[in-house]
Amino acid sequence: MAGSGGGTLRRRLLWNGSSAFHKAANFGIMESMKTIMERESEVLETLGRRLRMRRLAAGDRQEDMAARIGTSRATYRKMESGDPTVRLGLWVRAFEVLGQPDQIYECLPLSLFDEAELENRRRVGRGRRRG
Repeated sequence: MAGSGGGTLRRRLLWNGSSAFHKAANFGIMESMKTIMERESEVLETLGRRLRMRRLAAGDRQEDMAARIGTSRATYRKMESGDPTVRLGLWVRAFEVLGQPDQIYECLPLSLFDEAELENRRRVGRGRRRG
């Protein structure tokens, strides 16, 4: 009996220790996610404000801009408010309509070395599969 009780106690201690570890790890993850989500909100709100400023500078109404990018006024309003549920494709269209289609690529610049490195990794990966 004493042996089984000790094992149970050991399992409880391990479980509690593990649980505390997971809670701490999850807390760190949750804090990181909170920071990422806050940053996401800031970025989207800034993009929305800039989109609004460009629309107003062009003298367009929300309905006009929405029609030009092929969406509803309600969805366009979401873009201007920084709503994260708006499809990326609509943002690409907005860049197009505003005459700045290449600006979207500025978000993820690619150097000549990046493409060469990617091709190198592909070749190495293919060689490993054969062997």
